[in-house]
Amino acid sequence: MNNKLFFIPLFTLSILFFGSTVSAERKLIFPNDPWPPFMLGKEGSESTEGIGVDLMRAIFDRINGVSVQIPLVPWKRALNLVEQGKADAIPLLYKTAERELVMDFSDALFPSQDLVWYSKSYFPNGLEWQVTDDFIPYTMGVVTGYNYSKEIDRAIADNIIKTVKVKNVKQLLTMLAGGRIDVAIANKVVGAALIKKEFKNRNIVSMKKPIAEDNYYMAFSKKTSARELLPKINKVISDLKAEGLIEKIVYGD
Repeated sequence: MNNKLFFIPLFTLSILFFGSTVSAERKLIFPNDPWPPFMLGKEGSESTEGIGVDLMRAIFDRINGVSVQIPLVPWKRALNLVEQGKADAIPLLYKTAERELVMDFSDALFPSQDLVWYSKSYFPNGLEWQVTDDFIPYTMGVVTGYNYSKEIDRAIADNIIKTVKVKNVKQLLTMLAGGRIDVAIANKVVGAALIKKEFKNRNIVSMKKPIAEDNYYMAFSKKTSARELLPKINKVISDLKAEGLIEKIVYGD
């Protein structure tokens, strides 16, 4: 398979973000934060591995004359770059009314769940929730710039739930393991992958009831001409789903 995601040296990232060069192939910039297992790598580098990278590769390998780079930056900066038209799209994003004001979304890529995680080292009898107010006694960790459910987002904005905001999910799990927060919200696949790799013996588990269930989409800035590719992208998404390839990429064999 033709690998269209290239490693981009750090000193060229500013050119990719803010300028263009004459090329036979159109290069699109899809910034994201480090987000294992979807986007692997460190801030300031290029993500060339991960489930999300494989999915973008599968899509754009079927669109002639287009390649994609995924520079890793803080999440809030990634959103700002796309909203301002300084980058083309976010590769995987939940759709909200606010985001639809500044972004055009592809068809749904795949479903996902956000779960609430905690450490059994500090809550040996377990924790579960039914309504948002159940979280009032606890300090909840969230990632800056992430959206969850409408109820949770509202409770956080109104300071009904005490929250600690961090840059990424790995920091959330580190704080859970150290008892610095009580609970944290993280994507089911992301949380499970990080725990297996780096927090295997730290007794971090999830509550049964999801905090949110939604689909991931590709989201293009309304200020980029690359959004004109959406009809082609949606056709490829439909084909990949019909072939079972998106499910295979995201969930494995």
